[in-house]
Amino acid sequence: MGSSISEEAASSPSTAPDMHAQPTFNIASAESLLATFRSMLAYCPVILLPEDVTVRELARTRPFVLLAILAAAAGAKSLQGHNLYDEEFRKVFALKLVAGGERSLELLQGILIYCLWYPFHLRPKVKQVFQYTRMAADLIHDLELDVDTRAATDEPMTPERLDSIRAYIAQYYLSSWYVSSSLFHSDPSLAKKNLASFAVTWQVHRSAPVTFTSWTEHCCVLLTQHAETAGDAVLASLARLGHTVRDAWTAVRDNTGGGRDEANSSLVFRGLEAQFKDQQANLSPAVAETLPIKLQTLFTEFFLLGGSVLRMPTMKPPPPPATDPFRPTLARISACVVAVSQFLALLADLPAGELAHFSAGDWGRLVLSVVVAMRLSFPLAECPEFDSAWARRQLGFGRFLEVMTTTTQEVGADLLTSATAKRADVVSASRVVVAVVKEKYEKRLAVLQQQQEEQAQLELPRPKCPMLDGSLDSYFPYWDGSVGQAASMPPSLSFVDGIVQGDELLDAWGEDTLDWIGPGQDML
Repeated sequence: MGSSISEEAASSPSTAPDMHAQPTFNIASAESLLATFRSMLAYCPVILLPEDVTVRELARTRPFVLLAILAAAAGAKSLQGHNLYDEEFRKVFALKLVAGGERSLELLQGILIYCLWYPFHLRPKVKQVFQYTRMAADLIHDLELDVDTRAATDEPMTPERLDSIRAYIAQYYLSSWYVSSSLFHSDPSLAKKNLASFAVTWQVHRSAPVTFTSWTEHCCVLLTQHAETAGDAVLASLARLGHTVRDAWTAVRDNTGGGRDEANSSLVFRGLEAQFKDQQANLSPAVAETLPIKLQTLFTEFFLLGGSVLRMPTMKPPPPPATDPFRPTLARISACVVAVSQFLALLADLPAGELAHFSAGDWGRLVLSVVVAMRLSFPLAECPEFDSAWARRQLGFGRFLEVMTTTTQEVGADLLTSATAKRADVVSASRVVVAVVKEKYEKRLAVLQQQQEEQAQLELPRPKCPMLDGSLDSYFPYWDGSVGQAASMPPSLSFVDGIVQGDELLDAWGEDTLDWIGPGQDML
């Protein structure tokens, strides 16, 4: 699974490999990983990879891209295999970028592939993926791919220019989904150990180095118009939807309530909702039906509806409900529940092997959907009228967790304690994480149900003495002699030929009076 360079580096760590040397690989293993990556590429078509291209050809023409492909695909089969290629990739990248001062499209494509399929959701403390993302942004600037050249030149569209446009758009999409990934750590119950280190990294990364401009939109249009594969239009749509999500999160995150911030944030949010509807309307049927776009569209929908529930912890107090334009209303939260349920159902129905092809952005959306579903499954302090029992029925969250952990229940412990861990891949490791979430969900649900039962017992009306609560008021006139015997008796008694039998009257009195005596009480 590893390369020969990895073995040499491990045996002689003090010897730096030649930066111009081309790594050699086990061809059979590399061909298998290349075939796996072709399926993965559908989730973020960052490069054009012809069907007839081979490992030998890539090793000759684009060796760094090949190394990135092998590192990305290795995780789908084995996390340890990913670690081997990961170490090799970082060594070569450092030599090329730092020691060699290289600034090339191939270097940019390689670092994008590495970051787009890095299993960040399993390694939240590893900060290098943030650093590499910023390096990719620096390469975008150095190569001037973000410079608007429409007025200066009218160059023809060439395969090389399309490669540059793909890389530019993919880098923007990469930076946009880190916003989604960060939200996983906004839940203190899920991130007590990781939040501190992650928050520092996020604060550094929060000012996105690549922004979505009119030039970015123009490049999306060019990529769609001159698409060489169906994936080009998918990539353009992913970037546009990612732009909507990132701007929505920025508005939610930065709103402090009151004054100009409130008015601006509310206006921005309404504009983003209109923008999202326009994006949906402009999706071609072929693009809209692809799985990556379905996932991104549903994610964008429920993010816009329920994003206010996902504010990261802050030292500042939350804005007052009356001045908060993002305060969750019952209508918006109910619509969010429906969108999340559709998202979870789509994930639950995927073939088992499909998750292995997910990009880091898709894993980020899956993780965030779990966080949102967990929160919507229980009462919301921000929306007291919200019916969490109805939400649980709609979400089907329990079924989703069951499906996601079906194979984990038997081998989950082995993944952590035995040699089975050596064969763990991204999917099996992720299932172990979901199994922990499932356990927490079931425990929390049990506590909630117990609390509701106890509250229901407390709210039951306390029985009162029938002599005092008015139940026998109609009898008093007969008992005290103030009404003649010929008058009508209360209709609640049983009559036989108009005469109440003595035993029956006694039984009726016994039922009415003794019913209020609770268990364990006596008449004294």
